[in-house]
Amino acid sequence: MSKKRKQGGLNAQSIGLHNTQKVLELIRERGSISRVEIAGRLDLSKAAITSAVDRLLEKGFLEEEVDTEHEKVGPKPQLISVRPNAALFLGVDVGGTSIGYGIGNLQGEIIKKRKVETADGWEDVVQQIVRVFENRNQWHEHDQGLVQAIGVSVPGVVDQKGRVSFAPNIEGPESFSIKERLEEDVPVPVFVENDVNLSALGEMNTEAIRYTDLVFVSIGTGLGVGIIINGELYHGAFQHAGEIGWMIIDREDLTFEADGPQGSLETKLSGPSLVRRAREAVDNRVDSIDGIDPQEITPERVLRLRKDYSAFNKVFNEWVEEWSIVLNNLTAILDPQLIVLGGGVSQSLDNEVIEKLRTNIKSTTQRPPKFMISPDPEKAPLRGATELCLAEFDQWFS
Repeated sequence: MSKKRKQGGLNAQSIGLHNTQKVLELIRERGSISRVEIAGRLDLSKAAITSAVDRLLEKGFLEEEVDTEHEKVGPKPQLISVRPNAALFLGVDVGGTSIGYGIGNLQGEIIKKRKVETADGWEDVVQQIVRVFENRNQWHEHDQGLVQAIGVSVPGVVDQKGRVSFAPNIEGPESFSIKERLEEDVPVPVFVENDVNLSALGEMNTEAIRYTDLVFVSIGTGLGVGIIINGELYHGAFQHAGEIGWMIIDREDLTFEADGPQGSLETKLSGPSLVRRAREAVDNRVDSIDGIDPQEITPERVLRLRKDYSAFNKVFNEWVEEWSIVLNNLTAILDPQLIVLGGGVSQSLDNEVIEKLRTNIKSTTQRPPKFMISPDPEKAPLRGATELCLAEFDQWFS
């Protein structure tokens, strides 16, 4: 299960749904599998497995076919597999400048995606998402009735009722009930989660491996971390887990006084902070960098020009070293199998920088994790939105 579920009272129906979800999750993970193998991997009775498989077959989510490669004497067993497009989910990624959206299927694959410019405020964003849902038959070819739920990725802190707060770049009240507002206008369940958390969920199956302990680090205008422990998103007591922008890595940070939504680390290591450092280097004329307009400096330009200008090289090396400290600390605390770098700035990092980060982590930790750049940062939150819907199985499966 990829998202921590709310606990409710147990009854025959809820137990049956839970068993059905466990069976579906196993088949999604394993691919074609026999009923005997399902029984061997799940601590369920034969009757429970039969009931769950039959329910999923009846809904058309699974299909059975004879195992033609079975070599033992006797009847050949039936292999069960997922029919990926038998149920679909609308994933929506709300960003400060654009809204990405796409259709995900039962295997978590994004089979169609598009993008639109983000409206000015939350109420207008809600109407944009409603229109995307209502017009879904115009931008993807599958039966629009197959869409079972909507998963929404948003910037900011999201509580268990689907209210978002501390959201940058989108106008509106301090706390906005986006889940409640959307469900007023769409006939399917809506699930809402922080964008970095959903990117972490979207990276769980990277490289055809299912990672159960993963850290997704977003480096962009702001900083954020999505944490997955034992296959579950970790939110913390107040839904603020992963807000690494508020970490401190220097004694002088103890006197830091926040002036707005940014914490100490975010003022040092975000994309704008790298630009600020580079502009200061230009203004200080540490070396000859004539012809560089400070207002045109971007993280990508700092990276590209660092080998030509020692000032930029110094700024960038210090930035990378400080990021090495942060990644080392995350590794020491969380012991992940994989760290994935995402966000706009990460896409500008070249192999030399990645190797330097990897080397620094390897030399300063007991057991370094795998380390990589997100291979498809636009799809990650949409895949995560699909996984979010699948985790809330009992809300849409009937």
